[in-house]
Parts: sequence; C-alpha cells; structure tokens
Amino acid sequence: MDDKIKNIDNFKCLNILIVDDSKTSAMLIRQQIHSLGTPHDNIHICSSYQEAVKCVSQCFYNVLIVDYHLEQRINGNELVYLLRKKNLLNYQTGIIVISGDSSQETVLTVLSSKVQHFIKKPIQTQMLAVKIINVRDDQKSIAQAQKLIANEQVDLFEKADELSSIIDISPSLIVIESNILDTLEEQQQWALLSLMLQRSTTPMHMSKVSSIASDFLQQGRFNEASQILENFLISNPLAHKALDKLAYIYDKLERPHDALRVAIRAFECTPSIQRRMLTAAKLSAKVHNTSTLISIGKAFAQNLSIMDISWLSGVICYSDCVLEQLQKQLPSSERKQLVSCMIHFFKIVNQKVTVSQRPFLICYKQLFSAYIYLMKNRPDEAHQCLFKAISPHYDLFDKLPTALMVKMIHLAEQFGEIWLSEYLLTLAATRDLIDKQTKNELMNLTSEKYRTDKVRGLKQKLQVAKEANNTNDPKSYTCYQVLLDEYPLCVEAQLGLMKASILFNRETQYQSEQLDKLMSYNYLPTNWRLWLEDIKRVGINLPLPDAL
Repeated sequence: MDDKIKNIDNFKCLNILIVDDSKTSAMLIRQQIHSLGTPHDNIHICSSYQEAVKCVSQCFYNVLIVDYHLEQRINGNELVYLLRKKNLLNYQTGIIVISGDSSQETVLTVLSSKVQHFIKKPIQTQMLAVKIINVRDDQKSIAQAQKLIANEQVDLFEKADELSSIIDISPSLIVIESNILDTLEEQQQWALLSLMLQRSTTPMHMSKVSSIASDFLQQGRFNEASQILENFLISNPLAHKALDKLAYIYDKLERPHDALRVAIRAFECTPSIQRRMLTAAKLSAKVHNTSTLISIGKAFAQNLSIMDISWLSGVICYSDCVLEQLQKQLPSSERKQLVSCMIHFFKIVNQKVTVSQRPFLICYKQLFSAYIYLMKNRPDEAHQCLFKAISPHYDLFDKLPTALMVKMIHLAEQFGEIWLSEYLLTLAATRDLIDKQTKNELMNLTSEKYRTDKVRGLKQKLQVAKEANNTNDPKSYTCYQVLLDEYPLCVEAQLGLMKASILFNRETQYQSEQLDKLMSYNYLPTNWRLWLEDIKRVGINLPLPDAL
C-alpha cells in the first residue's frame, strides 16, 4: 500500500469531487489530495447539493468525497441517494463520506446506503490516500463483478469461479463480497448466491450472514435462518442488515412481538432510513402497541429525508398504521393520544418539506382528515375534505405523486365519485417510476374483482341516468334517486337530480346543502361550477358536462 501511495501515477489521472459546505475544510482536503499527485484542475469543490448535482451531471468523477452534515436540510447520505435516483452515479464512481461526527447513528446510516468508506475529520493525508486508493481499486473490482453477473452467456459454475477470483484478489475482500452477495440477492439469483456462499472463504460478516439466512429461507429452513442471525447478532448487535432480516423472519414465524423488538433496534440505529420506520410502525400496529407507534412517528418526522423521492409514501404509510390502530377498540385516552400524535407529526413534517413539496402534504392532511371523519360516522365532513384536498389540483393532476392518487381513488369510490377515480387511474397507468409500496397498492386496486365490478356497475348507472337527463327523459329523475340512495353524496348524481327536478316540474326542486357548501367554497370542478352558474342564469337546457 505504501508503494501505491507514493506512486503519483495512481493519483494524477483521477477526477475527484469534494462536496462540503465548509469551504475552508474543502480547500484543505483539496490541498491534501493535490499533494498526493492529483492536479488542481482535476479536483472540483461544491458547497451545496445543487452544485453537486450539476457537476456530476456534467462530468465523470472517479471519487466523490462528501461531507455527511451538509446544510440546506440534506446530509451527504441523502445526496448520494439523490444522485443514484437521478442515474448520475453508478458502480464506477467510488464514494467516501467524511464527518466530524463518528457517532453510531451516523456511521450506521452511511453504511446502510451502500457507502463502504467513512473517514472522521480531521483527516490525515495518509489515511485519505489509503481510502482513495482502496475506493478506486474497489470500484474496479465491483465494475468487473457487475459486468460478469449481468453476462448471461457465462456458465453458472464458471461465473461463480470468476467471481470468487475477483474477491480473492481485491484489496477489500469483504466490501467486494458484500457487493456481489447483495446484488445476487436483489436480483434473486438464488442458485448463484448459494454457490458463492459455498465457496466463500472470508470470515463471517454482515452481508454474508444475511445472504446465508436468505439462502435458508429459499429452502424453507426458517428456524435455521433465524438461529444463524441470532448467533451473529450476539457478537455484532448493530449489524443492521441482520436485524432487518431477523425481523422479517420473526414476522413470518408468527412472532410479531419478537419481530417488533428487533425492528425497533434497527430503526433506532438509523432513524432516517424510511423502510425501517415502516417495518417498525406496521409491527407496532399489528401487536396493538400504541405508545411505540407514537414514538416511531416522532422519530420519523424529526429525521424525515426530504430528498427521498418516496418521502410522501413514507408519511402515508405511517399514517395508515395510525388509522389501522384507530379502527381497533381502544380506550378513549389512547385514541386522543394518536390524534394528538398525528397533529404533531404533520406539524414537524410541514417544517421539513420544501415549498414545492408542501402542497402535497397539505393535500394528504385533508385526505387523512377524511378518513378520521369516516371513522366518526360523519360522511358529509369527510366528503368535503376530499374535495378540499383535490380542488387546488384540478389543472395539475398530472403533477400529483402516485401515492397521493391512490388515496384519492379509495376515497372517491366510497362516495361514488367515479369521474375522479377513473381519471386518476388513467393517469397512474401511464407512469413507471413508482415506489414499490405504491405500485403494489395500485395493482391490488385494479385487480380486485369486487371493486372493479362495483365500479363498472356504478359507471353504467350514471351513464344511463345522464343520457336520459340530456334527452329530457323523465326516467332520469328515478335513476338519480336510486343512485343517491346508494351514494347520497355523489356530486354527479346530485347535479343530475337537481336538473331533473326542475326539468320535469317536480313539486319541490331538489336542494342539496352539501352541493351548496362545495359551490360556496369553490371546491367543485370548473365544468360543473360553470354549469351550475349557467343554469341559474339562462335555465336548464344545458346538458350536464363531464367534470374534467
């Protein structure tokens, strides 16, 4: 290693980006790297995440050196995540995270993001040199391994032999083996994973024990999988991957209390990792543990990563856990605690989100309120909350996050607002960049036969009533009455009945307090609002238009 450090050829061709909000610190690191042989022109400095995104989009860097504690409500870990989500980083660029904070939470959070190299400030030049050389060599090995894994022309056993050779000659055996095992597990290449584990000669480490447990799970050996993880965690209590896997196994073994205990350990180590929050929250609701669910919400809100594109999905999933808990038979004191918790939760999240994200949070708060009103058997208020949520977005539905659309669809169909659910489903069907949780919810929604049959039936009834109404057929009055018996708040049916009651000289014109409120608050879609205004001005000879 000393020879590699002294050989300036190992440094002079590197492109390095330093991201640090302290210009003094960044300049010092730049000078240290320059002293190793890298030209000044090859070492770029950014002081904000916006600059970093711009630089990485315009130039390839062999190494990124990122300070963990950046300003502007984003840390280095989140910046790396953002760059990867934007497809600006791949395995050819090595990442080194630096920080004056070497606390357990910081280090574990960094390692959870697949960043394997961490340096504590102040940085010694010798240590920096070693890390740069290691990360450069590691990336070469990782690139070679990833290319081999993707090559479908290579025989399985030959591939296992070559991957084992890459590991054996790598400077960081465990880093490279971890990357390979994680990749095989993510891609569900179980046969190759099993072969690699059989040939592994490294000491037991976190990724290895997690992969062994996964291999056992594929064979249905749940108890052996849990046992190997339990034994590893005795001597490695902060091994976050092992904790994640053990929580999953305990849940599958119908041991939810044990699963929650382990999930909380993982979440407390890394409270900004959203998936760990969701696991712990779901398990808390499953075992009816209200106090733990509330504590998880507080920690999650305080550590919410606004750079995570699925931040809103996290907020919604946590809220779903609270709603699930509220649906149970709870003491009134616990119910009040949960409602108070959500008020505080939304307040903290509101302080953390950006100006462009805030409208989505405000929208979801209204949807959440609608669910609360439904639980209290106050459908009128719930219906108003739905329209209050959607009305600012009538011209911007295509900008709404899909996770938000799914919640709108659920509520819309409860009230018979099929115009809304069908429009949103059509929009959602055109999207491919959806987080896994939302994608599953959308698939369940569209594949549920009872729901699709019910929606189809309602659409047909509304269409028959509308055609009768627009052709001045008296049966439209009865059609809309039947619809309102089933969906008393359905706006389209209320509008149709209002027209029919005037058109056919019924004794009393249909009046709706709910419609009046929606109209006065300007919550109705523009087409329907203008139609109502025109009826009052010029009479009833106008056909009922589509909502959008």
